[in-house]
Amino acid sequence: MLRAIIRFIGFWLLAAATIGIVADGARSIAAAEILFIPAGDIWAWVSAPSLETARETLQRNGLSLLWEPVLVTILKAPASLLGLGLAVLLLWAAQRRSHRDGLDLR
Repeated sequence: MLRAIIRFIGFWLLAAATIGIVADGARSIAAAEILFIPAGDIWAWVSAPSLETARETLQRNGLSLLWEPVLVTILKAPASLLGLGLAVLLLWAAQRRSHRDGLDLR
């Protein structure tokens, strides 16, 4: 059951990432330069208070070194590519595993 839920979420993320890649590509072609929507903008659009809460919580707990170089870099990355990576990771995690020992080279 959990595998089906993870696969369902993975396919929805894959669809959203595909739409995002097409939209970013169309905007880039129209502007004649590479344009993309950063992941931080998507998070701020969905829930700006939770983004601010995450930043404040990390800084209050002494983890500001984690926020500035690591998470800010991730939040500046293209949202469509992060979504694609997460979708691939979820779909890979939800695939059925073979219980055979050794390789089947047929």
